Amino acid sequence: MPIYISMVRNNNSRAADVQRDWPFLWLNIRASCCKSYVEQRALELKVREVIAQKMLVDLERSLDLLLGLITYLSWAVEKYRGKPLLSTYSSLAMTLLFDLRLDRSSQEIPCREINVSKAYSHPIKQVVAAVNRNNVERRAVLGCYVVTATIAWFLRTKPVGWTAHMEDCLSHLAQHPEAPGDSKLVATARLFRIIEEVHSVSTWRKVESTSSQPQFYVKGLRAMLDNVKNTTPPEVLQDKNIKSYLCMVEALIFELALYTGRPTSVDFERTECFYMCLQGLKGCVDNFFTFTPDEAFGHPMPMHLHFSRSTHILYRLCLLDDPACDRVAVLRTVDLLGAVEQCAAMYAAVPAAVGLETSGDDMFTRTAEVLRATVPMWRRALEDSGAIPGPLTANMNSMVQDDMLSTDLLTDWWFADIFSVDGTL
Repeated sequence: MPIYISMVRNNNSRAADVQRDWPFLWLNIRASCCKSYVEQRALELKVREVIAQKMLVDLERSLDLLLGLITYLSWAVEKYRGKPLLSTYSSLAMTLLFDLRLDRSSQEIPCREINVSKAYSHPIKQVVAAVNRNNVERRAVLGCYVVTATIAWFLRTKPVGWTAHMEDCLSHLAQHPEAPGDSKLVATARLFRIIEEVHSVSTWRKVESTSSQPQFYVKGLRAMLDNVKNTTPPEVLQDKNIKSYLCMVEALIFELALYTGRPTSVDFERTECFYMCLQGLKGCVDNFFTFTPDEAFGHPMPMHLHFSRSTHILYRLCLLDDPACDRVAVLRTVDLLGAVEQCAAMYAAVPAAVGLETSGDDMFTRTAEVLRATVPMWRRALEDSGAIPGPLTANMNSMVQDDMLSTDLLTDWWFADIFSVDGTL
């Protein structure tokens, strides 16, 4: 609850004030916090009906609608099964940001969309002074960026992009934090800027603008991460959610250098990147298990995604046939199969820990089952590759490497199962 309210609060605001002044945001707060699965589904249907009526039928544009959508998407893990709605709702949030002119520092007068008939009477646009944004609007800008960038990262779609006005909003909140979550929002936005840079040059997707090999970007991205650490207050760096971002970003940066063909000799720079990536993954997994089951219930989508991505990278490193990488060191550093089992146990414990009224069809119970089924499958693959002791098959090493690194394991398929019954989006 405090996370949501901090988007619109000042030092004197209360939950009742949010309910009165921000009705759609409040509806989304209720839907996300509800512990009755039946009631939650009814509230989420109401959310979709309201947004469809107001945005598409009534053509309403308001900050309340935008903040409600940001909240809806931030805790989206329980909302979609069998229907790919993440991209749709992300696009609606971006549409609101554009139509409210929150993506820019000044307003166009007259607006060419609303006042088409005035085009000839105002052939030269008036010079308009910059709009003085308030902190609620600044949080909405950064919150919209973070949640839509998260979805773009997960779905592997085009990155959202960063603007000068977003930088202004970030700088103001960094220098003049008003609510408890402002400094954390600033740090998260800065870290997601780095994730977007990694996303744009990743070898896991084709990007037309990429002319250099991804490993050449490691030094610059590492400097960006160090700058975030140096400019973020120490107490914010100790926040467990921010720690998760820091470790995940570090792992993603150094992972860039590891998948650039099949080297035939040891490359010490790649070896350093391997161990730095491994330490980032270990930090992410270890930090994830500092959360209790009741805290996991309140996790926003990125926290679940960080664990998913970490375990998938660890799995791929175990199968990587590279002289610069020590596959044995991976499982010596992180007990991959044990971590998957531990996550399954944590998720299975969530309903009882928070008093969820469910018949076993909630996200946490479903995901626990998926993770338990993953363990024997991954164990067989790791045994066949020689990463762990087990039955050996002739020539299995190269076959596992070629097959596993080119299949749907490149995506977070078990995390995708959270959103749909059949594991697809």
